[in-house]
Amino acid sequence: MLDIERENRLIGTIYDASMNSALWSNVLEEIVDYTESKTAIFTVCDQLNPKFDFTFSHNIPEEGLRAYADEQIKVIDMKLHTPHWQGVGLGGAVKQDFTSYATMLGTDEYIFYEKCLKPTGISHVCAVLLEQAKYQWAVLATHRAPTATPFEQTQLDILARLGVHLRRALQIHRQFSEVKQENQNLSSLLDYIRVGVIILDQDSRLIYTNKQAQDLIETTSHISIDRFNRLKVNVRDQIYFKRNASKPHCKFRK
Repeated sequence: MLDIERENRLIGTIYDASMNSALWSNVLEEIVDYTESKTAIFTVCDQLNPKFDFTFSHNIPEEGLRAYADEQIKVIDMKLHTPHWQGVGLGGAVKQDFTSYATMLGTDEYIFYEKCLKPTGISHVCAVLLEQAKYQWAVLATHRAPTATPFEQTQLDILARLGVHLRRALQIHRQFSEVKQENQNLSSLLDYIRVGVIILDQDSRLIYTNKQAQDLIETTSHISIDRFNRLKVNVRDQIYFKRNASKPHCKFRK
């Protein structure tokens, strides 16, 4: 049954999670409840750029998550199940019953059953394809136990509607991750330069120091950090700093 108010709240949480990964567990829990499922998983696998891979889940046991952390299992999942979207395409939702996997000894299907389906106790799957390329995919899937009622068109429609926002959130998440990675790379570069770098916020609280600046703080009495993590300058040197802080060539020597 369509619940517009509930979906709107859920969509808002999806966009919040795009910038705060800790919220994905809340999103998946709500999707599981909304679709009357047992478990859910949101995964990205990119063999050419694995640093952006991630997996978020709800109610999946640790054994199943450990198995899915294996790159081979992720690739098997992608290879076996991407063809299911041939009829509906990117952004479409499909449902499947994987009960037969338990009887297909010696195949990738059986490996996937043993590693993922059996530990989690699921068979019925309803999933939406969010991204897809030759070596990449992103999927959100919800699951039900073998004894449960199979998914119906209602759940397919829910995931298809949410999929529009999940795809956008995934793009935001990736861009946000790239920005953080660039900043981390910048910090690594600053650690190796021979000039001390100290970055403060508007309240003079310390955000970052490179190694040169750390050495300065540790070995001189000119600059120190108080218990509130704010920068303190020796009274004798405050006049110098106030006079010269805005000058790009300003240096402070031991």
